Amino acid sequence: MRRCGGAWAKCKRKTQYIDSWPTTVTSLGARLALNGEWQLYAPFGLEDSK
Repeated sequence: MRRCGGAWAKCKRKTQYIDSWPTTVTSLGARLALNGEWQLYAPFGLEDSK
């Protein structure tokens, strides 16, 4: 995988990619769990996404 002319290391979890994103407002992930509930991943919080 390439990013801005450099190589990206392969990650074991998608959250590791989210942690590397350059802006906090885009560092947000969501998935639908097997029980039907949404799970959010926001390593920098949700304050700047309002």
